[in-house]
Amino acid sequence: FNADFSDPNNINYLRVELCTDPNHVQNDPNVFDLEDAFSISMWVRRDSLTGDWAYLVYTDAYDLELAKNPDGDGDPYDYFWSSEPDWQYSVGVQTEEQKNLGSWYHLAITCDNQFLKKYVNGVLQHTRYISPEVNLPRATTDFYIASRAGSDRAFTGALDDVAIWSGSYLPAEEVAKLASGAATPLT
Repeated sequence: FNADFSDPNNINYLRVELCTDPNHVQNDPNVFDLEDAFSISMWVRRDSLTGDWAYLVYTDAYDLELAKNPDGDGDPYDYFWSSEPDWQYSVGVQTEEQKNLGSWYHLAITCDNQFLKKYVNGVLQHTRYISPEVNLPRATTDFYIASRAGSDRAFTGALDDVAIWSGSYLPAEEVAKLASGAATPLT
């Protein structure tokens, strides 16, 4: 993959280029597709509220957004969004750990093609039923971490150990291990 760490308008994000060249063995155009089941896991430190959605991961097919205002003025919910069909699922209001600016917490979103679940520090916080007929589309653009396609709609803070599992989801025990440090995405 080609990746760059960018700084347009003093906004930092990571862009991973989606390569569809079939002659390039290491680049799989399906690499960012989540399929029917998936998990997204990362350590998050939010340093400030920007007044807009804080994008943790973004493609044209899906994204994960933190609440605009966790304390309730406006929209206090975190969301997982998919472009086809155009659906957006709330994954619950932010927890006290998430509202504490400048502090680290572990966030995981899992989906087993029936339930979308949000975990904070290894503890299940929200479960949302989704229709099994909903299929996530294929990503056709680059993959961004901490921004929406390089726009000023970015996350302000730090992310660590960002991992995405496609085609399978992590059960609660595995999410708890990641949050406790007993396992890493590579073990």
